[in-house]
Amino acid sequence: AISNDAEGADNSARAIRDMRELQPGEWEKLDLKERAEWLVKTHNHIAEQYGFRPYSVRAQQLPANYGGYFNAATRSIVLNEIVLKDANPNRALNIIAHESRHGYQWHAVTNADKVPADVRAKVETWRNNFANYKTPAIHGFKAYYNQPVEVDARAFAEEVVKKALGASVGV
Repeated sequence: AISNDAEGADNSARAIRDMRELQPGEWEKLDLKERAEWLVKTHNHIAEQYGFRPYSVRAQQLPANYGGYFNAATRSIVLNEIVLKDANPNRALNIIAHESRHGYQWHAVTNADKVPADVRAKVETWRNNFANYKTPAIHGFKAYYNQPVEVDARAFAEEVVKKALGASVGV
């Protein structure tokens, strides 16, 4: 178990950075099935660092402007398969880290006694946000984008991408 939230991001990035698929020239050699398998492994690394049971992860066709989504009820993460076709793994890593963070947020909300103190301080905000989640279709993009669980997941994903790849990617 992690001692604090930042340690989890650092450990996740370190584990991901060392993955064979992210070594120079390797991503390009992978077929779509291997890239999808990499997403699962990446999620599992993050879940392990944060001490939650991994969710099922799959890629499927989604609208072009959707990176992916997290579904607590079905314990699943779905990513837009289009990102598997990217020339580099940055966007795929950003999205799987973002959606994995939602998995951790949900774990923290449902197991507040099992998370570090610095995360416990966020749990009530996350719980309220999940209970009143704003979707772009109903509430507009700005309301969706600025809600606490999305702001936190974007920051986490950006940190992981930066530390794992030395790169930055906006989604």
